[in-house]
Amino acid sequence: MGLFQFVSFIGLFVLARTYASDSTIDNDPNERGNLYIDKLIEDIIETRGDEFDPYKLGESVFGFYKKILFVNVSCEVRLRSGYLRGLKTLHRTGDSYLTEQGDKLVVRATLGSGALDFKYEGSIKFLNIGPSITVAGNLAYIEVMIEFSVDSKTGRNGSLHEFFIEDIRDMNVWVSGLGPFNWALNPIIKGAKKIFKTYLKNLLESKIQFYIEERLPNFQFPVEGLYSVKSTP
Repeated sequence: MGLFQFVSFIGLFVLARTYASDSTIDNDPNERGNLYIDKLIEDIIETRGDEFDPYKLGESVFGFYKKILFVNVSCEVRLRSGYLRGLKTLHRTGDSYLTEQGDKLVVRATLGSGALDFKYEGSIKFLNIGPSITVAGNLAYIEVMIEFSVDSKTGRNGSLHEFFIEDIRDMNVWVSGLGPFNWALNPIIKGAKKIFKTYLKNLLESKIQFYIEERLPNFQFPVEGLYSVKSTP
């Protein structure tokens, strides 16, 4: 075999392998689903990321009781100037699952985000006295389930079916500034965890979910192959 024939053979072999690889990707529904999910997440982060991360946490108040000489005395904890950081780490955790149901393409996937951290300034009042405190914490990871569908012929008219927190892992909370009120540590940690989970749930399952519901109908997904995805104004 001459040099020209050999080079031609190698070139044809490489082209054949490349075409076969591209065809496999184009025909793999999971790969198409992955692209749909990744582009949607990219749109969320690029368009609204600065609004969601860092995210301002509103003022919160909760109370508990301490027993003194057989009498329950109320304590009040007030948290303010809070923020949550880390939501821009939102990503797809594995392959998505894409199926065709009638005239719809349905995509289902698990998203993840972490680590997240939060911090509050606040105060505790017991018998109308008490110090200023700082409450800080972090969350190792959250998992979010998402499912939506688009028109199989046009790749438009998207509709969100599900978007909810599936798992919250390893939350830790620290409180500083208690001084002689250190006996209130555990109730404050318990209350802060509950408040943070409520804010996190509201942020993801309300604000971000609402944005996706608003965005999907005008988002253009590919109908065939892995070509560029774009959204329309």
